[in-house]
Amino acid sequence: MASNLQYTYDSLSPRTVRLLRLWPGPPGSPLICSLDKVSLDDANLEYKALSYVWGDEFPQSRLWIKGIDGIHRKQLLIRPNLATALKQLRENQLIQQAVHEQFTFPTYLWMDAVCIDQGNIEERSQQVSLMYEIYTASTVIAWLGEEDEYTVPALRLLYGLSNLWDWWSDDAKAAIRQLAHNEKFKSFWVALGHFFARPWWTRMWIIQEIVLARDAILVCGRWYVSWVRLCKATPVLMDSSTDELSEATLVTGEFRHFHAALQGIGLLKCLKIIKTRMKFGQDPTGTSSLEKCVLSALLYVGRNYEATKPLDKVYGILGLLRGFGVTPQLEVRYN
Repeated sequence: MASNLQYTYDSLSPRTVRLLRLWPGPPGSPLICSLDKVSLDDANLEYKALSYVWGDEFPQSRLWIKGIDGIHRKQLLIRPNLATALKQLRENQLIQQAVHEQFTFPTYLWMDAVCIDQGNIEERSQQVSLMYEIYTASTVIAWLGEEDEYTVPALRLLYGLSNLWDWWSDDAKAAIRQLAHNEKFKSFWVALGHFFARPWWTRMWIIQEIVLARDAILVCGRWYVSWVRLCKATPVLMDSSTDELSEATLVTGEFRHFHAALQGIGLLKCLKIIKTRMKFGQDPTGTSSLEKCVLSALLYVGRNYEATKPLDKVYGILGLLRGFGVTPQLEVRYN
C-alpha cells in the first residue's frame, strides 16, 4: 500500500524543468504542493530558486504532491533541513513575514532535491547542465537554517555596518576601531562569527547560485537580509581597520569567533567580486580579457568551498563559465 503512495516522476523534455507550487497551511500541518512542468523558454516564467544545505538524511519528512485532478496525493520523502525550510517559508508568509514582496502563495519554487528526479542519473546530468538558465531567470532564497540566539544580534550588526557605509569612510573606520575593543559590543561580534560559521557558507554550489541570480534573499528562521544589504556591510569589515579586531583576538582570545566572521565575510566578498566582474565582462582574475583560463580561475576560487561529490567541484561552476561568455567543453555526466 505504501508503494502506491510514492510519487513517481514523469520524464522531462529538453529545456524543461519542474517547479514546485507550495500551498499555504497552518503550522504543524502537512506540506502540500504540486509539481508542474514548465519551459525555460517561457518569457513570462516567474519563480524563486531555493539555495540550501542538504544536510542529514534522517529523519525524513513527507512532502505531499497533488495529482493533476488536484485531489489525489502522492508522497515524496525529503530531508529534514529542506522540510524545515519549506515549513518556515510557509509560516513566514502566514505571519506576514514575507522574504520578498512578491513571495505569495501559491508560488513557484525550484529546488534540486525535489524538482530533479535524483534517482535518474541521466536526468540529473541534463538538469545540472541547465543551471545557468535556471538561476539567471530566478530570485534566490538562501535558507541558512533555523534561527538561534545569535541570529538577531548578528543581523543587527550587519544592518548597522551597512549603514556605516553611507557615512564618510573615515567616520566608518573610527567607529569600527571603537567597537573593536568595546566590551559591551563583544557579543555582537561573537554572534556574527556564528552567523558566518553556518554550513551554507561553505557550499560549492552557492558560488553559482548567488552569482547568477537576479537577486538574492538570505533567510534564517523568521529573519532575513538582502544580498544588497550584505554587500554594503562587506567593504566596512574588509577595511584595514578590522586589524583592530584581529589583534584583539590574538592578544586576549576573547574575540576568537571573529575569525569565523572574517572568513565568512571573505567568502561573501569573493562572491561579490565575481558577480561584479561577470556583469562588466571581466574574467575572475580581474582583467578585461577572456582569453585567460577562466575555468582555472574559478576552480582556484572554489578551493575554499565544499562539495559532497568531487565532480561537483567542477560541475558547480560550469554555469559561471557561460556567464563569462565561455562555452564549457565539459559535459555533465554523473554516470
